[in-house]
Amino acid sequence: MATTVAIDWSGALNPLGKIWLALAHDGELAELEPAPTREYAIDWLLGRLEVYPTAIAGIDFAFSMPRWFVESHGVSSAIEFWKVVERCGENWLQECEHPFWGKRNSRRPDEDEWELYRQTERDVKKKLSESRTQVRLSDRWSGPGRHRFNPGNAVPFEDS
Repeated sequence: MATTVAIDWSGALNPLGKIWLALAHDGELAELEPAPTREYAIDWLLGRLEVYPTAIAGIDFAFSMPRWFVESHGVSSAIEFWKVVERCGENWLQECEHPFWGKRNSRRPDEDEWELYRQTERDVKKKLSESRTQVRLSDRWSGPGRHRFNPGNAVPFEDS
């Protein structure tokens, strides 16, 4: 039996009702619940992996930001950058100033701002309407267990 565990994480100051946990066996949903705290979510994940040691786990979590954005704040690692996020993150989400976009009255980066996009997006030269920059914010709910913002994917582990 193939088992999958998943966490839809949230970086909100109050994550109550914004972190969702799921367990599936052979593609059939067996558990779906909101996590009351981050600690609960971690304990839930570790407990499921203890019971299902061959399970595949997925966590919807932005471990960092694009390399250029991290470096623009005078740091060089995701761990250092989390200190910047702790100080500035809520303001970024609230204000949604350039280069962030996705909320009302914000603008998507222009075509001449390709450096804001992931390397893979630049490599394949996707149309901007089909691409999502890593600093896009969304103020729309997209269903149960989805959080209100999605800062995007991690700083690449390899140099780009």
